[in-house]
Amino acid sequence: MSVKGSTVRFRGSTVSLKGSIVSIRASTVRLKGSTVSLRALTVSLKGSTVSLRALTVSLKGSTVNIKGSIVNIKSSIVSLRSSIVSL
Repeated sequence: MSVKGSTVRFRGSTVSLKGSIVSIRASTVRLKGSTVSLRALTVSLKGSTVSLRALTVSLKGSTVNIKGSIVNIKSSIVSLRSSIVSL
């Protein structure tokens, strides 16, 4: 883990988001203030698997943007609005 100013990078770690566990494999997590950028091949949300395939996911607050698709994470509720991935 390297800390540069307000940037923290994790490799192959687990991120906890509002009680929900997000498992990242072979990915890079960059924490800049309240913004988290994820580059991963596989992201596991509450036991369900989401295949990203080198896509970039931006976490801002409780909103996840996946190529225009919106994923709202509220406590234990995960809503997906995407034609590609469904939990």
